[in-house]
Amino acid sequence: MSDANYVSIEPEIRDVEIGIRTKRLIKIYPLSLADQKQMTGLITEVYQVFMVEKQAGEENGIAIATIFLKFISDHIETVLKLVTGEDYTEDLMKEITNTQALFIGNVIFKVNYEDLAKKVVDLLKKAESLV
Repeated sequence: MSDANYVSIEPEIRDVEIGIRTKRLIKIYPLSLADQKQMTGLITEVYQVFMVEKQAGEENGIAIATIFLKFISDHIETVLKLVTGEDYTEDLMKEITNTQALFIGNVIFKVNYEDLAKKVVDLLKKAESLV
């Protein structure tokens, strides 16, 4: 497009190697706005449970691990489908180790939340400079 105001914003798609015996690459796509809203709701649920445990004085490694393991157990297929676009997430889960799942979780966080938070802070600083 030749419009001087046109800007192309390419999504951050990451290739991640998974597999236990046979390695293969899968694509991790950024979340759409609708998917991010759904994912944020899931993360908020986990955070609220964590905060209740923390306020009750149950902030220990086992309690935290239990909260996150339950989250993963309840939502891993949904999360994988959102970020990979693959329909057969049960088969996909048979190929992913815990370490690989954690790495994928870090990619999801960085692309969809961490980078966004930094950009929002930068935008707020620009807006503040106008006041």
